[in-house]
Amino acid sequence: MYKLNCISAYLVSFLNKLKGVQSCTNNHVLLGADCAEDHPLMMAYTKQLTKEMEEMEETQLKTERGHVVSFKFELVPADQKWVAVMSGELNNAATYFSSFADVSQDTKNTMDGSIGKLGGTWQPWNYKRRLEMVKKVDKFKKTLKDPHGKQRCKVTAFIAGNKSRQEFCPPLGKYVDSFKAEPLHCTNNAWQHWFTIALAIAMQFTCENALKSAKSLSDLPSLSALSKFMACVKSAVKCGRLFKNFSRWFAEKRKSGVNYSFRFTGLESKKFSWNFCFLIEALLSIDGISEQIKVKIHALAFVALQLRDATAIYSRVSIVADLIDSLDVKCKQYFNANCLFFGVNPSVWTIGYAIPYHTRKLFESTGYGLGLNTMQGREAKHIKLAKYIHNTCNVKKDQRWWVVFRMSLFHWFG
Repeated sequence: MYKLNCISAYLVSFLNKLKGVQSCTNNHVLLGADCAEDHPLMMAYTKQLTKEMEEMEETQLKTERGHVVSFKFELVPADQKWVAVMSGELNNAATYFSSFADVSQDTKNTMDGSIGKLGGTWQPWNYKRRLEMVKKVDKFKKTLKDPHGKQRCKVTAFIAGNKSRQEFCPPLGKYVDSFKAEPLHCTNNAWQHWFTIALAIAMQFTCENALKSAKSLSDLPSLSALSKFMACVKSAVKCGRLFKNFSRWFAEKRKSGVNYSFRFTGLESKKFSWNFCFLIEALLSIDGISEQIKVKIHALAFVALQLRDATAIYSRVSIVADLIDSLDVKCKQYFNANCLFFGVNPSVWTIGYAIPYHTRKLFESTGYGLGLNTMQGREAKHIKLAKYIHNTCNVKKDQRWWVVFRMSLFHWFG
């Protein structure tokens, strides 16, 4: 389940479809609602689904030839925000920011760390441990007068002090142990982080007076660092949507103190994977940059190279053991370079450690790669639903989803 343009929907796909999980056609809508993923309706529906999933796993069917068939829910693909909500956790800005292991803001910069090993740096959360923490939190809240208001900070501090991020019972129940790092969103977040660093360098070496006087991007001198960099984004990298978004921010919001942000999609990630070298070339051509900044730009190129190669491995459905060994090295180098030069955020840590760990675990249990856990097909389904919503502008709100699903049925069976 994932939220897009105020649409929440539960989708199911079948793992025996293999590469079909990346297709919109093989992802089927269970529920659609015009609300966020943490809405009480979605939480209640998740709990209902959990009961039904448990009943399905407890049921065995016998075929005509006498074979006994059982069902197992192996993976629950989702982005990290939905994972946190359905796990009953604090958000990803918490001291312990990851839903995959007990890494904290204090330990995230550890190089040569490991997950899951005996005596390893970090250990994965497990359902039993989560429930134990929920009991402690509930008991602590009873000692406070306003745990959800003015004393909220005491609750979060208590959870962090217990080396946890767990606050509520997971609505998804025991299936939270099925969560694994999701390739598509991790890649998008990583390239977004990379672009932010590169953009900061371009703006740093653009004349401050020119930036202050310019009302739009076109007002800057064509040979300025920022103009050359963004022209490269548009023409060489071929990310026109990103260029238009930045131009709009530069003209309308920059002087209001609003920080620039742009959410990368798979399209931008793909274009950056192919063409990041053009942006590196544009940064290296800036006049007057020091050797120290040149080293930083070369490090940025190295990070991009490792990210591109790692993505090509962990996004696969079919994979072999040798590639997983190679993935360990590339993710480690990606993490170390970021740690030394640019800093570590949750996305960097996830790709550095959680991605190779989950890729290996999934391969050992199913024989397939982490691409089996992708949100690509679900994202395509949500984009299609969002387009259907645009055609309901003259419809009463209580009839919106009726029209959406009528159009969906027409598309699928018409």
